[in-house]
Amino acid sequence: ITIGDLRIVQELNDWGITSSIEIDDTLLMTPGYENEFIVRAVATGGQGRFRYDWGEGFEQYSAKAYNAFSDKSYRIIFSDYVSGIDGQGEKASMSADTSYLKITVKGNVESSNEFEMTPDGELIRYYSDNSGLRYSIKTKEKEVFFEHTNGSGSFQNYVGGFEIALKNWEDLGQVGKDVKKKVAFIPTPSGELLKVTSILDNESDIFIWLDFLDLNVLIILVLMILIGIINMGSALLVLILIRTNFIGVLKSMGATNWTIRKIFLAQASFLILRGMLIGNLIGVGFCLLQSYFNIIPLNPEVYYLNAVPIELNFWSWFILNLGTLLVCVAALIIPSIVITRISPAKAIRFN
Repeated sequence: ITIGDLRIVQELNDWGITSSIEIDDTLLMTPGYENEFIVRAVATGGQGRFRYDWGEGFEQYSAKAYNAFSDKSYRIIFSDYVSGIDGQGEKASMSADTSYLKITVKGNVESSNEFEMTPDGELIRYYSDNSGLRYSIKTKEKEVFFEHTNGSGSFQNYVGGFEIALKNWEDLGQVGKDVKKKVAFIPTPSGELLKVTSILDNESDIFIWLDFLDLNVLIILVLMILIGIINMGSALLVLILIRTNFIGVLKSMGATNWTIRKIFLAQASFLILRGMLIGNLIGVGFCLLQSYFNIIPLNPEVYYLNAVPIELNFWSWFILNLGTLLVCVAALIIPSIVITRISPAKAIRFN
């Protein structure tokens, strides 16, 4: 995954049209156009079929001849095109791009075009800077200066897709359906239909992995609560056993079974709260250490994170503790039924 400037992505994907005007390295030798420059329109991108507006409307000619006897300026509008369904008519599928070329002749402008050439027959260019867009070509009596301004490209007008960010995760399914209804019958300029996908579709592997993690958390919580219930149930039975005489005395004095059960449930609740306090100090303290000092690292090449992330939410912590307390206390009601089976006479004589 690479995060970068959108403009670079647009340019690398060759979206839109990128244009320039070039001068060929050789001169024309066609009768009537001897020793004239070839001004060529060059474009990339789009549908690959281009038309050019040299100032008198769009045409198919991508090159013109220039005689170098006077100053000249070119402004070329580049556009691609697609034919209609019936083969008649043309329409652009990409935004147009525009390039410029300014030509200045100095010296004896009407002198012959016997420009300096290399042994291979190519024009010798004298560049005025490192851009390659400003240079001159010479004869013995004149010098022709060329100044190119390439098109900025229309790629900045295009993207590969649109991303919709939602504030509420629960709205993902409905928003996806609404967007699909809106774009299902809206074709792009090239005739393709827009495709709507959600993050659940694009990153299905990650969410399957997260579902397994959620299941693991649920299993761990259930097991921890079951262990807590079993341990507290055993502790309550031990309390009842060692306080059998106490129970018998209370019953002989007229205490009801529910009154006695409430006493033991209150004592068990105190033990639960004490254990939860110790557990919270250890658990929350460990989470704070990880949050601030990252004591448990991760391999970022596998997990996209360099440490185990920690999110402490007060309400989640409060509900978890309250739920654990209520479930454990409620589960102790069943073991406390043993108190109802204790006979006062036998309990007082119990050794």
